[in-house]
Amino acid sequence: MPPAQRAQPESAWRRFLAAPRSLKYRCLRSIALVSGLTWLVVTLAIVALARHESDAMFDASLRELAHMALAFADHELAEIQRTGGGDVSDDTDEVFSDKIVYQVWQQGGVLGYRSANAPARTPLAPGAAGFGDTVLDGQPLRTYNTWNREHSFQIQMAASPERHQHYGLWVSLALCIGMLSALCVFLLLIRRQLDQAFAPLHDTAEALAGKSAADLSPVELEGQPAELAPVIGAFNGLMRRMSQTLRYEQRFTSDAAHELRTPLSGLKILVRNAQRARSAEERREALEQMDVAIDRSTTLIGQLLALARYDRDPSQFALHETVDLWELATSVWAGVAPLAEEKGIRLHWSPGRPLVSVRGNHDALAVVLRNLIENALVHTPPGGEVLIEALAEAGDGQAQWLVHDSGPGVPPQMRERVFARFVRVDRSSAPGAGLGLAIVRRIVEIHGGSVVIGESPRLGGALVTLRLPLA
Repeated sequence: MPPAQRAQPESAWRRFLAAPRSLKYRCLRSIALVSGLTWLVVTLAIVALARHESDAMFDASLRELAHMALAFADHELAEIQRTGGGDVSDDTDEVFSDKIVYQVWQQGGVLGYRSANAPARTPLAPGAAGFGDTVLDGQPLRTYNTWNREHSFQIQMAASPERHQHYGLWVSLALCIGMLSALCVFLLLIRRQLDQAFAPLHDTAEALAGKSAADLSPVELEGQPAELAPVIGAFNGLMRRMSQTLRYEQRFTSDAAHELRTPLSGLKILVRNAQRARSAEERREALEQMDVAIDRSTTLIGQLLALARYDRDPSQFALHETVDLWELATSVWAGVAPLAEEKGIRLHWSPGRPLVSVRGNHDALAVVLRNLIENALVHTPPGGEVLIEALAEAGDGQAQWLVHDSGPGVPPQMRERVFARFVRVDRSSAPGAGLGLAIVRRIVEIHGGSVVIGESPRLGGALVTLRLPLA
């Protein structure tokens, strides 16, 4: 056989044992290996049992023939003595096959008579009564030796196991072929069952392949196998997160396009004004207005990016930090104090250092406090006051931030709307894009807290109440 042809089945067998990535073929391979080993063990056991039973039947037939010959031995001996004949029985061919030989020995080691093809002087089965093995003319024989009741003579019978061995070989071969056929049928049925069991995978794959790029709807779980449900559940969870992320991205794009249109248009007008300025004073004034517009646009872009970051993936923030509110306020204070001094606003804490800690992300909570204080300072008139309190409520395990201001406050009908994006109470005077409180609410929601706006009983303006879980 050419080497190429000889290598082909070897490579096929190697590929079968190489465990392809297909789960179906892995299962089939494992079942085939286990079934093959089981088939081998069971077949060997059955063959061994069949050989044992065949040997037992052969011994039993040899014993029955010996006892049958023993029953006629008295008559045969008497006939030989009466007629003075030889020691060869004349009835051998009538009763026994040429594959069977026997001898009848009298006490004292005298041969009474024998079959025609039995040795004349050598005992077939010397020794104790029972079964044994011997060789006659180079042929192995199975022997059986037994005495009569009076113990006056014994019969020694031998038979060739050749026919019995051929019979056992054919029986073993038939058993192996039958067991192998059963194994092949079993594996074919298992293959068919595996195809049916894995059919939901193909159905699910076809359903996913039929989805368009914009279709992020979940895959139906009803009727799916229990083993496939976790995979489909995880996939549906991924689809939900992708859909949510896509909505956030679309919202960010829409918000950015909507809110940047006006500042960019204003910048374009200011550039034209600077180009058409008739004097250095007009040009300087236009450039200052451009600087203010650029600062507002930069702030707007920063707020949009911050809001998009908090919307897109809240899980990126480590919320297990212990945040001391006093230390947090101290870190924020340096950034907001210049604005308070510029407007002559008294910015202070309630008396005493508050010993209140919450669990969350330090940087995100700093954004919350900074936005609340800046919002209060922006809406408080010059010479006004902003008061910050930090309280711990042991009853429900919540910490409170209270930000009071002496400004005009927020009308009741606007107190919920101001947390929406791009909503401002006073668009004419207050700077900003209306995103500060939207960022505050989003961060607070991520931390499992709440924020509401009311009327300050101490300063008469707005009161922002922020609640967060205690550490």
